[in-house]
Amino acid sequence: MVQKWFEAEKGFYSILSLFISLLTVNVATGAAYHDKAKNAGMEQYDVKFYHINIETSATSLFIQGSTTVKILTLVPDFGSAVLQLSSRLTVSQVLVGGTGVSFTRVGDYLEIMLPSPVPQSTLVDITIHYSGTPDGGGSGITRSTSSTWNQTVIWTLSESFHAYKWFPVKQDLNDKADSAYIFITAPRPLKGVSNGVLRDVVDVGPDKRRFEWVTRYPIVYYLISLTVGDYIEYNLTASAGGVQFPQPNYIYNSPGCLDAYKVYIDRTPELISLFSTLFIPYPFAGEKYGHVMAPFGGGMEHQTITMMGLFNYWLIAHELAHQWFGNYVTCATWQDIWINEGFASYCEYLAYEFTGQTGTAATWLVSTYDRAKTAPSGAVYLTPQEALNESRIFNSALSYKKGAALLHMLRREIGDDNLFFGAMRQFLTEFADSSATGLDFLDVVDRHTAGSYRWFFDQWYFGRGFPTVFAQYSQKPGYTKIQLSQTPSDISNPFFRMRVKVRVYCDTETTDTILDWRSNDQQFNIPTSGRAYNMVVDPDNDILMGRTSAVSVEDNHSGLLKIYPVPARNIITVELPKGSPESSLTVTDLAGRVIYTSGHKDNYFEIDCARWSPGIYNIKVYINGFSETGRIIKR
Repeated sequence: MVQKWFEAEKGFYSILSLFISLLTVNVATGAAYHDKAKNAGMEQYDVKFYHINIETSATSLFIQGSTTVKILTLVPDFGSAVLQLSSRLTVSQVLVGGTGVSFTRVGDYLEIMLPSPVPQSTLVDITIHYSGTPDGGGSGITRSTSSTWNQTVIWTLSESFHAYKWFPVKQDLNDKADSAYIFITAPRPLKGVSNGVLRDVVDVGPDKRRFEWVTRYPIVYYLISLTVGDYIEYNLTASAGGVQFPQPNYIYNSPGCLDAYKVYIDRTPELISLFSTLFIPYPFAGEKYGHVMAPFGGGMEHQTITMMGLFNYWLIAHELAHQWFGNYVTCATWQDIWINEGFASYCEYLAYEFTGQTGTAATWLVSTYDRAKTAPSGAVYLTPQEALNESRIFNSALSYKKGAALLHMLRREIGDDNLFFGAMRQFLTEFADSSATGLDFLDVVDRHTAGSYRWFFDQWYFGRGFPTVFAQYSQKPGYTKIQLSQTPSDISNPFFRMRVKVRVYCDTETTDTILDWRSNDQQFNIPTSGRAYNMVVDPDNDILMGRTSAVSVEDNHSGLLKIYPVPARNIITVELPKGSPESSLTVTDLAGRVIYTSGHKDNYFEIDCARWSPGIYNIKVYINGFSETGRIIKR
């Protein structure tokens, strides 16, 4: 999902403690963690099927209809079923197997009493008739108008915790329904659009039609959707794995709307083919991949029918990628939202890279890293508390951008695209139609590559922040000596191990070398010929770093000055030749701003730099009317 805004949930989770059963997480084992609306009674059954049958209005958000939920009991003597449904909606009747039964409501929970207890492994059909006007606050179900195209649409957005606002549901990421029917009755000329295949359009009196959508693929609760609006259909055909399937686009019936977006929409089949080649064939080819417009700021990857506020290349790529990462394989906990959003975000880069848009791909990478660095103390993985906060779940810098950076760095760390994409394919195959954690993905990567990348996940997935890198180099006969140092943006993650490319520029050649960097202040000798006059750490911008700096040891002092330690943390010593007369010193940053000045009568200066920002500084010492220059590296 990509949105410009996120609504904080209010009041939904104030439920009687009797009904709440929260699970905790163990970061070391990746034990399951469920959302705050998890109810102990909902652990006693498995959802098999939803049949949502809703009538909407052209003039208000009022809805009415029924939902049938088919469940499989998981405990003996199963006597009642608990579902979530907004207290704003009135329940008029509940049927179990066609027989009316009693029910109770506590806040947004609906407890349904069976006529008599049933054994374990029994299929039970529950039908709830309900009606009312949901809150319509931009999540759950909403009615709003596009100011650009003057179109009013009823649309759903259930991720993360909002499906209960428009149909009775079990909100559990690990309990996908095997299939679903979504029937939408709407006044003419509006069209109802949803997941799967449009089985039939049935006239309901002279002024209404019922759109009967059927999906037979497993589907997690928040991906079930409906959208009702005045649409024209622009139909394309896509193919994957030798199978052709529809690629419909429901576009506002407004002059110029299709023309405004057609150039981007037309590239969708190309992207489906690309991702089907990189990963596995499009997983819902038996039904469709479509787009439907709604007035909100971004896209939402409803299974087989992405809802779009607008169209552009990267947004189409991102939402399409969710069909693999998020829909086919869903994050097992909201703490592992990276399985959805980090993967889909990286697919934006892959779309540029593998369609020859290399310049745009490079720009995308720089922008992505810059955005990730705006959260210098953030982790991709969420704490249990963070997983209850939607603004944190969908944090752009962490879940999306740093999540994408993680995948790019892992790809470079593995160093073999056949292995990297092979691991992606294996992951999708092993967790098909189910859910997975970040540690599940790590396990697949380790097995597929015959490697061990827990250290990588500890520092980039569970760990916080990123490093700022400093390098110094000196010319030796036949080689260049390099020392690499780093300072973390968050002290809880003191060192980032990595394989990093270093480029050394000599007057006779340019040398690229991959270094296995495993400790701070580590030294390397790189065979070179000629005089080294510059070096760059990570020239391809493959690693999430703060600003990198490199200085020549020879340029660091004139021979008269000794500046140490390099790099420095708290105290820098500048040593002059013995017997030097009265001298003065000035330190400036690379922008020329004066940071420090001092006069001295001895042959050394001690400078307290503890509060300085990490980076490179220029130093100038005046001795008896002459000046000497050097550089300071602050870690």
